[in-house]
Amino acid sequence: MKLNIIEVFDTLNKAQSVISAKVGNHQQRVSYFAYALANKLGFSNEQRYKVFIAGLIHDIGALSIKEKLDAFEGTGDDVFVHGHRGAFLLSTFEPIPDLAPILYYHHYPWDNGKAREKYPDMPMESQLIYLADRVCTVTAEYSDAFILTSIPGVRFYLQENKGEHFYPPYVEAALEMTEVESVWLDLVTGESFDKIVHSDKSIVDISTNQLVKLAELFSFLIDFRSEFTATHSAGVAKTAEKLAELMHFSPDECKKLLAAGYLHDLGKLTIDINILEKQGALEPQEYEYIKSHVYFTHYLLSEISGFEDITTWAAYHHEKLNGNGYPFHITAASMSLCSRIMAVADVFAALREKRPYKEPYTKERILSILDVMVKNGSIDESVVKVLAENYDLVENACVTAQEEAKKAYSRVYEII
Repeated sequence: MKLNIIEVFDTLNKAQSVISAKVGNHQQRVSYFAYALANKLGFSNEQRYKVFIAGLIHDIGALSIKEKLDAFEGTGDDVFVHGHRGAFLLSTFEPIPDLAPILYYHHYPWDNGKAREKYPDMPMESQLIYLADRVCTVTAEYSDAFILTSIPGVRFYLQENKGEHFYPPYVEAALEMTEVESVWLDLVTGESFDKIVHSDKSIVDISTNQLVKLAELFSFLIDFRSEFTATHSAGVAKTAEKLAELMHFSPDECKKLLAAGYLHDLGKLTIDINILEKQGALEPQEYEYIKSHVYFTHYLLSEISGFEDITTWAAYHHEKLNGNGYPFHITAASMSLCSRIMAVADVFAALREKRPYKEPYTKERILSILDVMVKNGSIDESVVKVLAENYDLVENACVTAQEEAKKAYSRVYEII
């Protein structure tokens, strides 16, 4: 399928902007400034787009908002770790694996050329992202309306750090760019950014298997913010896929449903981690707040061209056939079989998981709860019937996927 890869990754920034506009805007501004600088330096079209995507996701390895804010400020226990984690996560996605080294080194200073000797594998694009990242941090101290007044400060900062922190030829090119007001105004309006996002150059051909790997990558970013949610999307995704297989869906449909399962909680990127990790029952206002995550899953996925089916399959997992779900309160007539499978898969995975407020439920209790939900018109009877008749197969698929996700979670947090 054809996919606008920049549209896909920009959903992460849109999600983060809900919690922190500073974080979301920063990724986009680094992306555009790096692209403009690459253009100034005479990079090829392919190189410019590589830099653009790298800028857009340069902090992908900072899994919490606090980590992202630390990365933004260039502070924290180890400012390099999120780059290393980002490289690890990205290395599994075939269409853009060569971005991983750029992310790995994007906080390494030039050190008057010593960095090149110490790290011969360091791509020079990482130096460009590093400069763009720091410049956009300097400009963030100014309101958008007064962005042009930041230019003297940027020039001073670049000149002060030339050689020690930044590669001199990149500094010279950036200093020349400071004389072009439109570059800085584009930075805050986002007009040029949007044009690049929607360019034909942003579209790549990916296989269904690559789509699944991309969705799995996103599930790590969603779930790995907390130990308690680290395996949830994997469990939902594999449960949904196994149910689809047992219901004789085509292999392609099963894979798309698997991808939708990995993405079903994308909207949780907009939810404060303290709420997700709360011990005990949620307060009424907290419950209403967390319900919004499904709306944002729909909003974010609907921004991606070609994701129409995946959007509804993923975003309707809290809807009920009787119309008593949320956030859209749709009824059976508007819920496809794939959406119904996802709803059952989400309930099943949640019931058998350990959460801050509960232990995993037994098979008997899970089937009893699902039966009650069928009888009150919440979930699809035919899907639950398939699950009950093949319980061990479905549970094994869910458990195996969650064990693999748990291993991946451990590997990510072992990275230094």
